[in-house]
Amino acid sequence: MMLTPSEKFQNQLKEEIIDNRLAVSGFIHMMVGDLIGEGETRTVYDCALSPALVIKHEPNQTMHNVLEWEIYKDLEGNKNKLKKWLAEPVMLSPCGRWLIMEKTSPPPPSFIYPKKMPKALRDFHNENFGLIDGKFVCHDYGSIPLITDPESNKRVKVKWRRYSGEV
Repeated sequence: MMLTPSEKFQNQLKEEIIDNRLAVSGFIHMMVGDLIGEGETRTVYDCALSPALVIKHEPNQTMHNVLEWEIYKDLEGNKNKLKKWLAEPVMLSPCGRWLIMEKTSPPPPSFIYPKKMPKALRDFHNENFGLIDGKFVCHDYGSIPLITDPESNKRVKVKWRRYSGEV
């Protein structure tokens, strides 16, 4: 049976879509390293290109990746000192589902958590923070409000929490 030009085009298109999905999937698997952790909205992986980076995947478009990107970029060149408390996002995919960010390390058991932190970082549990070159930073700030309030830098007393209790 002979295919019409329209049917040939549809078949070619289906093959190209399958090829493209395989290519994209292969590229993602080449970039994404081992699973590091999972949160409520995102999964975090080592970045296969650099041990200093992580890849955050957000399958349900909750916009946390986009918010982290926008918050950090809004603080660039700004006198707001909050930026020094944040891990830097390096690259955001056009759809917002993938974010490459600086990788933090968990503080050692002997680490003394700061007694005061900027008010804007409000979700004070140990798994949202880590160390980059000895500097204590937040690596999960996609659910904080946009930093337009001048009070966002105001330091407040912090009661650190673990998922299983107090730090």
